[in-house]
Amino acid sequence: MIYHHPLAYLLGVEGLALLRAWAGEGDHDKPFVRRRIEAIRQLLADPELAAVPGVSVERDATASAYAQWAPSYDDPSNGLFAMDEPIIDEILDGLPVGNALDAACGTGRLMARLAARGFQMTGVDGRRKCSSWRGRGFPTANSPWAISRRCPCRTTRWIW
Repeated sequence: MIYHHPLAYLLGVEGLALLRAWAGEGDHDKPFVRRRIEAIRQLLADPELAAVPGVSVERDATASAYAQWAPSYDDPSNGLFAMDEPIIDEILDGLPVGNALDAACGTGRLMARLAARGFQMTGVDGRRKCSSWRGRGFPTANSPWAISRRCPCRTTRWIW
């Protein structure tokens, strides 16, 4: 069994940001690191977030879990987005614009954030349910990004 908890997810995102700063990537200066540490303190001090029940998921249940979640994943009521997007945006704003690959891109939610900053995006996701983003208001084939079930990789810049 795997245990998923929203607090663990958010702490992980903050941890990724701190690891990027530690590695010297981007403009992750002292104020950036201090903001991330303060954000972690706030997450740990939030009694509502701590009280949210996690879920236990059987190993290799990913395909069925994504199939169930895909239709509502990008719904505005997904509360994790309001929490992770400020963290993600701060990381993305420090990256040089260029070509980027989002492996396991799901519905393309993060690709849209990168494309809005001028990145030329390619997303790859093997799960048809997640990559069936048409009709959700995402860009068309003429946009600077696209989702594919096969990787057309050339030169890419890894973000995470």
